[in-house]
Amino acid sequence: MGPLGAAAPSCLSFRPPLLTLALAARVDLRIGGEDLWSVNPGHHTAGTFPEIEPGKRSVFSWGWESGMDLPPGASTVTIFMQPDAGGTSLRLVREGLTEHHTARTW
Repeated sequence: MGPLGAAAPSCLSFRPPLLTLALAARVDLRIGGEDLWSVNPGHHTAGTFPEIEPGKRSVFSWGWESGMDLPPGASTVTIFMQPDAGGTSLRLVREGLTEHHTARTW
């Protein structure tokens, strides 16, 4: 994958092979847009995009819709994109997790 320019969409994080755990996704990649994921049968996540800087950073809220103990909007994921030796490096920062969730999911 080549480097991303400043005008590139910030949807890099939603393209294969990074979706290996998701069965299905619906992503409205714009400020205020929703992201809905089916991760495993019967397990769905939901969130929104409060911030997007094309080619630099995407921020979205995240949580389980399917009755788990981390509801939609309870955590935030920020994906930073940086050109790196002919490609693009991604750095994910997840906030809003308890110690219990951190040990189980990341």
